[in-house]
Amino acid sequence: MTTVANNIHIDHVGVKRSRSSPENRSCFPFYTLPKPDYESENVDEGMAFFIQRVNSWLKYGELSFTAKSGHQTVNMISHFIQACGYNFTMDLLLPVVAYCDRFVAARGTITRGAVPSLVCLSCMVTLKFWMDPGTSLYIAASFLRVSWRDMPKIEAEFLRSIDYRLFMKDEDIETYSVLKGLHRIETRSSNRYL
Repeated sequence: MTTVANNIHIDHVGVKRSRSSPENRSCFPFYTLPKPDYESENVDEGMAFFIQRVNSWLKYGELSFTAKSGHQTVNMISHFIQACGYNFTMDLLLPVVAYCDRFVAARGTITRGAVPSLVCLSCMVTLKFWMDPGTSLYIAASFLRVSWRDMPKIEAEFLRSIDYRLFMKDEDIETYSVLKGLHRIETRSSNRYL
């Protein structure tokens, strides 16, 4: 945990929280994660790969992601990208997941509740590198529920964690290309995406 100022910290996925504020104890309070249903689920190869990657980011003992929470995560990514003024394509999902993998490889596994923060930070970095440097810090800050003034520090910490490795090699594209075949299902859960 890196101290930024008195009583304010950047946690392992870069979200500012105050220790004294109970409403800020959740890493990403805007989204709620559904409890997994342990029934057998039919998922396509792309979603199975996505769920496997997300579950590999989780600390031991955390509840695993299922098809429902996987679809909700992809929908959250789509809504974030659309809020930034871009059309969501499965091609954008490749670097988002790759950067999350690089972050976890460098910093260690995360809690289930930190997944939305990690994914949103990765989306912001993906859009800034692959689409346009004009991605709004205000939009990213509103998704992360932090001050827009803290976004440059949060983004810099994320980039340092992945050692500024934003380029996707041919091997990376081949590894993550199965995500292009993912069939997205729009989910509804009381105006919350995760």
